[in-house]
Formats: sequence, C-alpha cells, structure tokens
Amino acid sequence: MRLPLTTGTTSRASGAPFSGTAARPAVLLGAARVPDVSFSLLGPLRVRVDGRDVPFPESRQLTVLAVLLTEADRAVPVSRLVDAVWGGTPPVTAEKQIQTCVWRLRKAWTEAGGPPDLIETVRGGYLLRVSDAHLDTRQFEAHRERGRAAAPDNLEGTVEHYRAALALFRGEPLAGLGSRGLAPVAAYWAERRLALLEECFDAELALGRHRELVGELSLLVEEHPLREQLRGRLMTALYLSDRRADALAAYRAGRAALVSRVGLDPCAGLQDLHQRIIDGRPVRLYGGTGGGAGHAAREASGTTR
Repeated sequence: MRLPLTTGTTSRASGAPFSGTAARPAVLLGAARVPDVSFSLLGPLRVRVDGRDVPFPESRQLTVLAVLLTEADRAVPVSRLVDAVWGGTPPVTAEKQIQTCVWRLRKAWTEAGGPPDLIETVRGGYLLRVSDAHLDTRQFEAHRERGRAAAPDNLEGTVEHYRAALALFRGEPLAGLGSRGLAPVAAYWAERRLALLEECFDAELALGRHRELVGELSLLVEEHPLREQLRGRLMTALYLSDRRADALAAYRAGRAALVSRVGLDPCAGLQDLHQRIIDGRPVRLYGGTGGGAGHAAREASGTTR
C-alpha cells in the first residue's frame, strides 16, 4: 500500500496563506457556479460541499472514498478497493458492489450541490481529483513545509504554521473505519502529527515558552509513555521552569516504563539530559535532529528562567 508521502501535484512552498479546512463561498466561473468541495482524513472522514457535511450512510462507501483520497489524483485499481472493503474474502459480486459504491458517492455529493465528475472512471479502476487546498492532508504538509522554511530566522512563523497544521486534526485519522487496509494510513498520519508536535515544541522552547508547554507535554507523555522524544521535551520544559525535581521525576517514570514494558534503559540523549539536570548545567533544547526548528537548538539553564 502506498502512503500519501507527497503534498500532491502542486507545490505550496510559496503563495497566499491557507484558509484551513473551512469551506469558502462558491465562486462564479463565467456563468457557471463552482461549488466548494473539501475532504478531511485527519479525523473521522468528512466531505463538505459549500460548508455543509455530506452524509454517507454506509461505511463501505466511506472506505472506498478513503482509499481514493489517500491516492488522490492517481488511478486506483478496483482490486485495491475490493481488498480495502473485504480483505481476503471478497464476495463474487465484489466488483459490482464497488461500482455501486462509487455511484452512490457521486450521487450523494451531487445531491448536496457538488460536481458529479470528481471521481473519474479509468481503465481498471477509478481516480479522484482534488486540489491541494481541499484536502486536509495536503494542507498539513504544506503548512509543515512553510514552517520549516521559516526556521531558524523566524521561529514565530514556524510555530504559526506548525500549529495551523496540527489544528487540522479532529481526532484519530480515519476514525471509525474498520478497514485493515487503511490501518497503515491512519498510523502514518498519527505518527506524522506526533513528529510535527515535537518539532513545534522545539521552536516554542527556543522562544522561551517552556512554562506554557508543561501542561500539553504532560498530557502527551501520559498518552505516549514510551516516546522518549516527548519525555525529553517535557523534562526540558520543567527544568527551564525551575522545576528540577519534577523534571527528574519525569525521567524516573519514563525509565520505569521502558524497563518494565520493553526491558530497555532510556536512550543516550535522554540519559545525557538527565545528568545535565542533576548537575544543574545548561541543557540543549531537546531535539535538534532533522530539518526545521531543530536547527534552533541552543543551550539554556533551568536556573535563569
């Protein structure tokens, strides 16, 4: 299964800011009215036409639509759709039922005022065309690229774009769809969110917002106790907030979780951070690998904040 690793066919590295997933008023193109159709995968799958949700009564239709959206602007073989809906045990009428699902998808958003030709029938399958501005996963990637491009000279801009990207999530990606074929896609976007959160925390720590981050980081560490990157950022935020004892307690809790669940000690980076906090030495703002805000890492002391 191919995952949506690109932002689509159009570069969004420059140009006007995004308006997010909120629908814009329909525009006029000559005498023809062009409805605004948007798709959201970063939460329960949602289709909106001119700001109104389009209901789909059957999860089978949503599964077909979700696959077409993860492969937007690319032809999807009918066999791929069959596998996503039924796994390894499709009925003999599977291809016919896929045709019915596509017909019902077209009918649903046409009745809601959308165009009937969003899904094209191509040789051996179907293709869904969607612009970057109307698919939340592409908006996410474009905000991420812009945020990285702003660092390290404009960390305020970095945080603004990162937070705009993160705000596109409305819960777990593709929530409510039980297709095993879509599980890797949902996991991919969940990981994408956490990785961007970590970059965002780096930028915000570099901006001196450690006290404001403690609550959010504490909740995330509780939710992901084995994710050492998040725990390191929590320890850093606590230390820079003159809460050295709490920072050390966070390390001990993380070490206990790692040892009991997977039989491992914390990574070298977390151990080094722990020792610096014990010694009362300056710490590098946790992270600093990869692109974007990580390059803004600098040394800071918990005793001066």
